[in-house]
Amino acid sequence: MMKRTIAIILAAACLLLAGCANGVGDNSNGQPSTIDMEKLRTDMLDAAGTMPEMQTYQSSDEDAEDQFLAISEDVEYNKVDSYFLVCSAEGEAYEIVVVAMKDAKDAGKMRSALEKHKKGRISFYSTYAPEQTERAEKAEVLISGKYVALIMCDNNSAVRKVFLEGVR
Repeated sequence: MMKRTIAIILAAACLLLAGCANGVGDNSNGQPSTIDMEKLRTDMLDAAGTMPEMQTYQSSDEDAEDQFLAISEDVEYNKVDSYFLVCSAEGEAYEIVVVAMKDAKDAGKMRSALEKHKKGRISFYSTYAPEQTERAEKAEVLISGKYVALIMCDNNSAVRKVFLEGVR
């Protein structure tokens, strides 16, 4: 019963998290994003290796702006070009988030927001699923130009490499 309750709580938390750009988004000038976010998402998941069943949320979702608030109350949604979140459907500490900002000058604030999100996840797992805490603690928040990522999986280094190569 406790495991099921934890899984439900974790799944609900994932549902509240940011959506993801499932393809190329538009920036404030109506120009396409500089990278294919769908390809980046797929490549990052491939690099992550074996993970539990995952759920994907994307900036093209109808409620994407509301979902975004769950990972960042500090960054205004109108500053985001596109983003994606992939998280464990089973409530485990597996998340990959990439946010493309419209302007690189806002990426630092987004990085701070994802660091805050990471701390919240560590706190959550230490309370409700202690066996997941170590993975959350090892999560990485990266910034490259206008792109910011949170990587929480068992193969952070491989996913980091794909992210950094994909956003150049």
